[in-house]
Amino acid sequence: MDAIELTKEEREYAMHRLKAYFVEERDEEIGELAAHLLYDFVAKELGPLFFNRGLYVAGLIARRAADGLEADVDAAKRMPPGGRFPAPPTAESR
Repeated sequence: MDAIELTKEEREYAMHRLKAYFVEERDEEIGELAAHLLYDFVAKELGPLFFNRGLYVAGLIARRAADGLEADVDAAKRMPPGGRFPAPPTAESR
């Protein structure tokens, strides 16, 4: 799979937030190069963790939706006259 790249605007926002974090939390200003290097590190080393967690959550959501769809399909089923389905054929009855 190809690397997932953020848009230019998303990268700029991320760099801005990294620089702001250092000022707000550490009372330290970092330059563009330091922010860029930190961004690259986080993207390479930690990004896959967040990506994989996102896939896991997406899978959960998809399974819940499929379960709901299955319940809707079951609810839409109709019973034949007499109120029950005939038994499925067995190997001997074929």
